[in-house]
Amino acid sequence: MKMTELQIGILLGILCRVCEGTSRFTFNLRERQKQCFHESFNNSKNYVLRYDVLKGGNMDVDVYVVAPYRRAIYSTLKKVRDVFSFESMPGEYSICFDNQFSRMTPKTIFLSLQEQRLDTLVAEAGNDAPTANTLVDAALENIHQAATRVVGYQTAYRIIEARGQYIADSLNRKVQWWSLGQSVIILIIGFGQIFVLKMLFLEPKKPAVAKTA
Repeated sequence: MKMTELQIGILLGILCRVCEGTSRFTFNLRERQKQCFHESFNNSKNYVLRYDVLKGGNMDVDVYVVAPYRRAIYSTLKKVRDVFSFESMPGEYSICFDNQFSRMTPKTIFLSLQEQRLDTLVAEAGNDAPTANTLVDAALENIHQAATRVVGYQTAYRIIEARGQYIADSLNRKVQWWSLGQSVIILIIGFGQIFVLKMLFLEPKKPAVAKTA
């Protein structure tokens, strides 16, 4: 079956299209700091907000989402990760992360905001008129959905990998310091035992006797 130029263009643009409508990034949040991100919506759609604390302290953070007209639609304290779904309305939304309760440890946080239901390739191309899909169109749509799932799986794997790496590094540092402390204690005990044993085998000095003329 011969593919048209439009279908070929859609096929080549699939990998770029799967990330449209999605915002995902990782950022650092310093101790005693609050940081907000702003997103403007022009229409009403269902979105999914996901965040994961990858490293830092107890890996928790305060999060709240403020809708237009300063209406709080989500708020939580000292959360490690969460997924929050909401229906947008025209206006600006604020997504804020608060680490002011932490005095010493910065946090690294992953944030993702995407549509709950992605549009089809035809809708993304701007063609909203109902049309009958050909076999090629159906195959392209399957590839699009599969590529979207692959991106989601890769993101989840990278989050797990980053968190596991941080836990492993933290545990490694703790074991190293513990081992160093144990080594110092063993050396102190060893030298102490040597000193005590040496004192046991030393003969006491006899008092000097004064000679008479």
